[in-house]
Amino acid sequence: MLLNQTKKRSPPSYRGVARFVILLFCVFFSIFETPLGLALDRAAGHEHLNTSLYVRLNGFNQERLGFIKKQKTITPTQMHWSVQFSTLNGDKRIDSTEIQTLDGQWVTHPLDTHGLSVPYAFSPYLRVHPSLAEKESRWSEKIKAHRAGDEHYRIVRVDGQTMGEERITVPAGSFLTQKIQLIIYPGDSGDFKSETRIQVRLWYELHTQELIRSETRSNWRLLAGCRRGPCNFDGDWLIEELMSVSSTAQNPM
Repeated sequence: MLLNQTKKRSPPSYRGVARFVILLFCVFFSIFETPLGLALDRAAGHEHLNTSLYVRLNGFNQERLGFIKKQKTITPTQMHWSVQFSTLNGDKRIDSTEIQTLDGQWVTHPLDTHGLSVPYAFSPYLRVHPSLAEKESRWSEKIKAHRAGDEHYRIVRVDGQTMGEERITVPAGSFLTQKIQLIIYPGDSGDFKSETRIQVRLWYELHTQELIRSETRSNWRLLAGCRRGPCNFDGDWLIEELMSVSSTAQNPM
């Protein structure tokens, strides 16, 4: 006896469609999270808002000190950062508004001077990293700078160098970075104190130049009042590591 058998049609597969949608999303995200996307936003008259959250640690004992929220507004000419520090007990305050050039050089930025964080304005800017095309570089520059309360400008010296590529892991994940070291002298000698020596290490994501990690420490000498010669003093040793980052584009009103 012959039985008529008919094959059941399997339901249509949507795997191909799903893969296409995922691919399209990835392409869209990669465009609008890169300098090309930022350039398109600027050309359209948009302000690009970037909010980065960092954890701040004490470098001497790895104690968690609090959190830093940095909100970046990108305009056609500059980047403006609103920096808010939150202690572990929830207290909040706006520490500073920092300005950078579009390629990330410091126009205004606080510097540690004899243990105190003091806002500086540089003319035209303090170079903190080379261009993306320069993978290995050294530089030494002296620039004019004003700081709060000064009538005259100061001379700030920076000695910078790239230290190669390094893969690091922070709370936000694992990143391939370009490591940079700066030695900054803020021109603050006086009152029997030597000029502060500030060591800054910066880890930038290799392609987007997003700051992933920073490490800052300083020291100076007291030139009088010590029985056995100059006394050495250390400032804070602060480490900041990226926890998360989000980005949106807005139309200016």
